[in-house]
Amino acid sequence: VDYTKSIEVDNSFSKGYLARGIAKFYLQDYKGTLIDLNNFNALNPYNYESYYYRGRVEFNLQNLELAIEEFNKCIELETSFEKAYFYRGLVKSKLNDFAGAIVDFNKANELNPNDAILHLFCGQAMESVNEHRSAIAEFKRTVELNPNCSTAYYLCGLSKIKIHDHHGAIAEFTEAIVINPKYTDAISWKGREEIETQDYNVAITDFDKVIEIDSKNVIAYFYKGLAKEKLKDFHSAIVNYNKAVLLDKNFADAYEFRGCTKFKMKDYQGAITDFNKVIAINSSYSDAYYYRGNVKFELKDYIGSIEDYNSVISLNPNKAQAYFNRGLVKIALSQKDSGCLDFSKAGELGNESAYDFIKENCR
Repeated sequence: VDYTKSIEVDNSFSKGYLARGIAKFYLQDYKGTLIDLNNFNALNPYNYESYYYRGRVEFNLQNLELAIEEFNKCIELETSFEKAYFYRGLVKSKLNDFAGAIVDFNKANELNPNDAILHLFCGQAMESVNEHRSAIAEFKRTVELNPNCSTAYYLCGLSKIKIHDHHGAIAEFTEAIVINPKYTDAISWKGREEIETQDYNVAITDFDKVIEIDSKNVIAYFYKGLAKEKLKDFHSAIVNYNKAVLLDKNFADAYEFRGCTKFKMKDYQGAITDFNKVIAINSSYSDAYYYRGNVKFELKDYIGSIEDYNSVISLNPNKAQAYFNRGLVKIALSQKDSGCLDFSKAGELGNESAYDFIKENCR
């Protein structure tokens, strides 16, 4: 149908404006869409479909508050139009109003319970407000309706991690990978969960698959290094941490873990260099001071060690082990009273072994 010619013949032909506006929407001519829909509304102000497409335009243009207004008008005119609830839910998610989004997605699901996409987005909104088990139920419903939705399996796996169901998460990631063998995020998370379940060799195989698909995947090298370290293959761990920091020179965790591995290999100066790098990247990273303090203690740099433990305690006053270790250093420096106070504080914070040291050193 030539809607333009119909409008030229009769400019009061409201359906022509609506149809042409919708056609322009799908051609991404959003300015033209709004002009036609405005003309339609001037002739027919009570048609819900017009407000729906106006909302879609504003959503695509990221005018989110305006989009909400348009979807509100649409729903006022037609309370059973499921798509308006769905898109209003999407807008609310963009605005971080996840509770409001869930209400809209649930209404859309009530009106159309067999749309997999509705359940998928509802699950994501639920996960955003930490309703992990409800999110899992929505992702499960998604794959019931669409068994080939690898994203739903992947997101379900992430939700299962939050409830510490590591084996369940691995099963979900495996399903996602069966559907999409090059789904690197799913393969990588599967490997990370296999580290949690101490299945280190299988994890390494998964990280190798990620690297085969994406040779610049920093996370894969990092976690492969962690798995190698868990197997006490420290040299291989270092090789992988090296790859990670080569690809991302500001990857603080990789420097930290490489430093810890060097410490285990008694490469104390190398460890200090890595912890210095972490602190240069993030001066508020308390663990880097803690580990550097441990290295300095081994090197008998007791003053430097105490300075680092002081920094840890300043940044994280509840880290029991920092008080305990500082106490050890002070005892080595013959600062008995101050060291015993640190042991006492460590005990208060949950380090039970501190009380044994008090019995031995603080009489």
